[in-house]
Amino acid sequence: METIKPLLKQKGIKSWNFKWAQSDDYDIDSNRYQEFESSERVGSFGPKNAGQTLGTMYFIPREQKELAEVIFTSIDSTTLHYTEIHPEQMFRYIYRVKEEVMQYSESSNISTLFEGTTGKGNVSTRVFFGITPKGFYVAIADVENNFCIPKEWYKLKSFIDGKKEYIKGGKD
Repeated sequence: METIKPLLKQKGIKSWNFKWAQSDDYDIDSNRYQEFESSERVGSFGPKNAGQTLGTMYFIPREQKELAEVIFTSIDSTTLHYTEIHPEQMFRYIYRVKEEVMQYSESSNISTLFEGTTGKGNVSTRVFFGITPKGFYVAIADVENNFCIPKEWYKLKSFIDGKKEYIKGGKD
């Protein structure tokens, strides 16, 4: 991931840290459709509901679509190359995520490009591509245990047990 971060430190790209978390007492199932875009469970090997996602969100305004295309292509290529030179690591790389995400123009979408093990229990590192009518997003995050993406992922600084903290200017 250290090879991706320098690509995102360019003029015109904003970034912020985020935290999405739910305790074991927070019922993912009863809040799934109203609070989450998607969710993944670790299964019977981990906690029922608890999980935490810590990362950095990078934003490229819609007017800079060419920059977003270059960044998405560079990250995709760098990530694929990483998988080729690190066959010893367990990972999941998903082809055509850039093309899938770029097709959305009037709605939001976020998709996993890469998920790799860290060797630290139920913790994985993930790279996401996202889009909203306002712009394009790249998220790099460490996910521990259960993983939930809040519906307002693109404008949240934090989402903890349903409590939301928005980035500056993020709350409509």
